[in-house]
Amino acid sequence: MDPPSSLPAKPSPAPQVVHEARPRPKIPGKGGLFQWLNKTKKEGTKLSGVSNSRQLLTPQEIAKHNTPDDCWMILRGVVYNVTQYLPFHPGGADELLRGAGRDSDALFDDIHSWLNIDGFLAPCKVGILDTASSPSRLSLTAGGRFMKTFVKAEVKKIIPVTYNTNRIIFSLASPFSYQLGQHVRLQISVRGGKLLSRPYTPLQAPSKSNTMDLVVKIYDDGEVTPHLGKLEIGGSVKFSIAGSAIPFLHTPALK
Repeated sequence: MDPPSSLPAKPSPAPQVVHEARPRPKIPGKGGLFQWLNKTKKEGTKLSGVSNSRQLLTPQEIAKHNTPDDCWMILRGVVYNVTQYLPFHPGGADELLRGAGRDSDALFDDIHSWLNIDGFLAPCKVGILDTASSPSRLSLTAGGRFMKTFVKAEVKKIIPVTYNTNRIIFSLASPFSYQLGQHVRLQISVRGGKLLSRPYTPLQAPSKSNTMDLVVKIYDDGEVTPHLGKLEIGGSVKFSIAGSAIPFLHTPALK
């Protein structure tokens, strides 16, 4: 008789992988944007707490409303009473309170510059910022003050640091006073004349040669840094003049 043929052993079934469901992160407060929009539809302009939403308000008056129970902030020159919005803010009330009683454009733009502010805060409008009442016309930003005037600067030298990071040395058209560790605001004009601006921290203290050094990481999907990555020698930007001490404040990476 022929010997029995050797058949390959039947493979063992593959072990089952069980994926444990991860709990979804909880949103602080009473809910998110959709819950807030429902509230604005029901209560309307009552959320502002005022009867005249066209009043001119001085920075000094706005600065008084800086507590969780009475929170105003300035966005795009409009003053909003965000007290009722605090528990609905997806990032938590504490994050929103960073802008209490001040101009919060920088804080807002750092996280969600694409949002239509009036789309969810219109019922909270309490008035308009009266810039003429402030002698220096300062705009409060994240952690400090920036003047409304800007100083022109030209690219003097570009030094590659990594594949997506450059050290850019700018030559300033006029003296520029700041301290090491302070923020300055860079403004760049892009196609169509649109102005984009972001706070940056200079690499070195002001020099006698009137130059400023920035280290810029280029994000392909960013709003500002791709334009900075395309700058060439002689290209120009503008910087705001520090109106007062601007303490260093860590913020999420800006693109």
